[in-house]
Amino acid sequence: MANENVIYDGSFTLTQPLPLRERGKYRGKGSVSMRMKNPPGQRERARVLRRRQTLAEQRLWKELRDRRFYGVKFKRQQIIGSYIADFCSKSHKLVIEIDGG
Repeated sequence: MANENVIYDGSFTLTQPLPLRERGKYRGKGSVSMRMKNPPGQRERARVLRRRQTLAEQRLWKELRDRRFYGVKFKRQQIIGSYIADFCSKSHKLVIEIDGG
């Protein structure tokens, strides 16, 4: 049985929200999580990047942390797919990448 709500772009699988009438059908025992697994070593790499921030990243993080920027929550060195974003706000679907030192 093919699920029409699955999108596949070749690198990973995403699911769209199910229509209201379909919700609840796939819950419970035997449900399969569609969460993507991180490539090996990527979690540790993100931790290293958090510890070794550049001066520019340190300055921006000082302004973004603790919801200081318009009350928006940001995370740093967040794994998104096969990438590690410098800063991201999931609620606003925003990623900030900083180049240079």
